[in-house]
Amino acid sequence: MIINDKDAGAPFKLLSGGGARGVAAGTGDNTEAVGAIVDMQAQDGPMSGFLFVAGSAVLADTKTISINDVGIEHGDAANLSDKADFNTEVDFAAVGTGQTGGTTELFTVKQSINLNGVKRYWRVKVTPDLNATGTDTFQLGFGFAAICDSSPVADG
Repeated sequence: MIINDKDAGAPFKLLSGGGARGVAAGTGDNTEAVGAIVDMQAQDGPMSGFLFVAGSAVLADTKTISINDVGIEHGDAANLSDKADFNTEVDFAAVGTGQTGGTTELFTVKQSINLNGVKRYWRVKVTPDLNATGTDTFQLGFGFAAICDSSPVADG
């Protein structure tokens, strides 16, 4: 595959998008969030790519947000009732740290993954974790950017 410097995004397809938001020690905190289920038979041969997470967190002084258990789960059942981890999960510790007086921190993480051997159905999963017990909050989005058999991939 040849990548055009003026359209480097053309060979990528975005899959298994999702999002999460939460409050320290409350709803969404340290809770697995999952993306949309992908049916490999309905795709144009995704081969490899990267899982990405981007977001923001309002953090008190010295408090942090970590993005843990980043990975893909897969299975043969359309609803993933038989899910298993596809790759070794990765933890991104303290991707954002509150500064003096508390701040809004922006963060991004990326994990490269080869989809060779993935079962028919799969999805992205992440676990955001605030280490505060107070009013810290976060919101994030995530997904998988895949290189597919045909390039460029049509929009949508």
